[in-house]
Amino acid sequence: MEVPKSEFGIITLRHLLSHTPGLTTASFRGYARGEVLPTDVDILNGKGNSTAVTATLPAGQQFQYSGGGYMVLEVLLQDVTGKSFAEYVDKTV
Repeated sequence: MEVPKSEFGIITLRHLLSHTPGLTTASFRGYARGEVLPTDVDILNGKGNSTAVTATLPAGQQFQYSGGGYMVLEVLLQDVTGKSFAEYVDKTV
């Protein structure tokens, strides 16, 4: 996945981990058992049961709890490791 360019500048891992990336979507409501799950990228793009995760503030400007930022981090880890997030966490944490 490639993160779209933003007028607000570059978002770093430090921003994602410290809830200062300036991204929307504080939390996600989840899905009922048996409900078809969208992919993580679909969720980020607003094709799930939440709005798309977008940049609304310059990265590093202020703390704002960002579940959307952690979803970006999850996809990043999957892209870098080539493993599902569950598999990566299972073997690493």
